[in-house]
Amino acid sequence: MPWCAGYGLTSALLDAEQLTRPNLRGILLSIFDICTRYMFKPVGHNPETREQHFLSGVIRIRLLHHACKGPIFGLGMIEELQRHGYNLSAGTLYPMLHRLEQTGLLKSRAIQLHGRTRKAYRATPAGRKAMARTRSRVKVLFQEILG
Repeated sequence: MPWCAGYGLTSALLDAEQLTRPNLRGILLSIFDICTRYMFKPVGHNPETREQHFLSGVIRIRLLHHACKGPIFGLGMIEELQRHGYNLSAGTLYPMLHRLEQTGLLKSRAIQLHGRTRKAYRATPAGRKAMARTRSRVKVLFQEILG
């Protein structure tokens, strides 16, 4: 499967007969849109934004770690992360949860809790394997950092 298939650009679009000037322009605009939205996210000059961008991988590891232990909820994770010094909004956390679900590391289901419908996330088997691999890599990294 070509790399572009995940972005809706199939190999049929890339056939030589299809590369007329209007089609090529559309393909290039689609690739540019993908790159500007997902690949080249500017972090800006705000130190808090830079730090949040830098730590986003650590936050995703924490989310997956907790989801391996049991079901997690967005608001519960925001509160848990605040106890550890992270100040995240729902607008930051929920896209991370959705992305982990899209990549197959988490699975969600709606449950009733105290009369409200909540989305509970659990780690998938692939998520558990990823966490096991990540755990050993993080251990080595922290040993290097902490000496």
